[in-house]
Amino acid sequence: MTNLNFNANVAWALVSGLAVGYIFGNLLPMHGGGGASASSGEVDHSISAAPSDESIPADWLTENDIGASAVFQGLTSSQRYLALKVLNMKPCDCGCPHGSIAKCKKEDPACPVAPGEIETAVREARAGKTYDEIFAAVAHPAVMPAAAQPQGQPKTYKAVFPAGTPIRGPKNAKITIVEYSDFQCPFCGRVEPALKQVVDAYGNDVRIVWRNIPLPFHEHAMDAAEAAFAADAQGKFWPMHDKLFANQGALDRPSIDKYAADIGLDMAKYKAAMDGHTYKSKIDADMKDGAAAGVNSTPSFFINGQMLSGAQPFPAFKSAIDAELAKANALVAAGTPPEKLYDAELDALGAPAPAPH
Repeated sequence: MTNLNFNANVAWALVSGLAVGYIFGNLLPMHGGGGASASSGEVDHSISAAPSDESIPADWLTENDIGASAVFQGLTSSQRYLALKVLNMKPCDCGCPHGSIAKCKKEDPACPVAPGEIETAVREARAGKTYDEIFAAVAHPAVMPAAAQPQGQPKTYKAVFPAGTPIRGPKNAKITIVEYSDFQCPFCGRVEPALKQVVDAYGNDVRIVWRNIPLPFHEHAMDAAEAAFAADAQGKFWPMHDKLFANQGALDRPSIDKYAADIGLDMAKYKAAMDGHTYKSKIDADMKDGAAAGVNSTPSFFINGQMLSGAQPFPAFKSAIDAELAKANALVAAGTPPEKLYDAELDALGAPAPAPH
């Protein structure tokens, strides 16, 4: 009996040992330092162990492919892996059709967003952050377009604006579109053709009011906003506006200075305003009003006080404008003077008004 029990125990130990050996020999290497599975030949993408350079999948774009070798300099193998994983997995926030940040940078070297996202990913990887932390740091929801309005009633706001605010269109237009925008934001650039369609379609019935929200992660947005106001002081806001949007990939100070010369500004006055940050307080006031209005993304619009968010196509603007135009025509028919029309439209909203500065 004793021998039988002993033999059974030995047999059980042998079977158990074989099972454990199989697991360690065949399954666990799939989760190791990025080695290939013996059965599938697929490269492991896990990061439970410090990956080696050999673990970089063949279909990933590397720092050499995207012209970022200098940025990646000094990273460990593990840090390089994590940075490249984010850049190859995360869509570029410019809204392009290319796909990942890395692919966008390769296929569109002038993308205004990808270089900053690459630098952020590398910086966070160098700081020892995890994949999820790097991914979150690179994500900039503030520049993503709003896919749809919130459910229920549209958001409303008495979107007034201070004297001297740039306006395109007649003073007594029936429709006032207050636009909160950022010259470096790709979505803001993308919506400009739709706004041109609005002007072409509605003529003197519409005016567009510009207000600035230069997002903090757009390094040239504040300079661009100041340049636009410096141009406005010389009666050329809209030519500078158009020039800046036409050149979103080159908004560094030397480039902006060139655009100022191109549109014929008095360069001595322009440079004095830029160097002295003459219009920064005006931009800060725009940002304060935008925050009070609940603007948390660019571009955002208030069409006679009704909010429309994101880089919307012309039909979205048309739908909102037609509804407000019917209300405006009713007010005019009831005897509202043209110069009082916008105030009457805002009063009819029953919406909150901005606090005084």
